[in-house]
Amino acid sequence: MYYIKYVHLNLFMSFAFNDLIIYSLISNRDHLTDYLDVNESVSDRINNLIDNGELIKAVSEKNADIPMLLKTRNITYTRAARMLYHILLGIRKDSHFTGGVKVLAFNDTGRHFLNGIKKNTGISLITNPGKTDILEPVTHNASLIYNNVFHRETGIIIGDDYRHRPVIM
Repeated sequence: MYYIKYVHLNLFMSFAFNDLIIYSLISNRDHLTDYLDVNESVSDRINNLIDNGELIKAVSEKNADIPMLLKTRNITYTRAARMLYHILLGIRKDSHFTGGVKVLAFNDTGRHFLNGIKKNTGISLITNPGKTDILEPVTHNASLIYNNVFHRETGIIIGDDYRHRPVIM
């Protein structure tokens, strides 16, 4: 097994990721309110950014951060980022997810914690993604997009983490 040194990548600071976001926003601009967390005022704000060229201008500058363009007194940076992820991944208000938590890694303490979750809650723990149908296609797509952008920014190939089993430390 190969271990990769942890490298933090803020996707919204990546030109490759921002190109995907802009494409999604422009392609879906007539029905942005269909997406989870996006209301009429956010849709209008996005369309104004597209129409007046601010979105393209901001992204063409170094260190562009699209969620900062949507951030207001009532919309936090995190909420703006989440809305953009929903639009990019096609998560609409009428989307239904079966749920489940994919376990990435754990140690002995974590093993006891996970056993407690498994016994005392109805949460599905996914430890072998290849043998479950709980993971949605959107989860796989999100992983592929992140891996592609990560590779373009760092030169490191992560591989398909969607199918990896948890790392036991």
